[in-house]
Amino acid sequence: MSRSVDLFIETEGSLGSVAGEVRRVTGGSWSKLPDDGSWALVVGEVEARLGAHRYLDDVDLPLERYRYCLSARVVDPVDPDDAAEAALLRSVGAALVHRGGFTCLLVIDLERRAPLGAEDHSPEAREGIDPLGSQG
Repeated sequence: MSRSVDLFIETEGSLGSVAGEVRRVTGGSWSKLPDDGSWALVVGEVEARLGAHRYLDDVDLPLERYRYCLSARVVDPVDPDDAAEAALLRSVGAALVHRGGFTCLLVIDLERRAPLGAEDHSPEAREGIDPLGSQG
């Protein structure tokens, strides 16, 4: 069974400009996929796919505010939180937010929010809102 690690990205930029920024951050190689216009990223042994997403908001995850998603699969028995895929997406999200013009949310298995790093840059963290429903 595979599990997912997803970095939801909000920006005014186009998908191509987001792909360019992620490439600058990772140094990885990109190829545009002909089926749906998404991009495939390879960094070392990690493969991820960047594209527009169609996920709806969940009670605990406000996904609709994000235009794009960088997704990677993690194969069992690896814990997604400890996987190289999560480390890559975590560092990409933190770097994009640091550059400015990006808001990012890291999600494990499309079920729960995960921090980007030492300082969480998601809107929920900045607003003091716990994504599990309680207010800070």
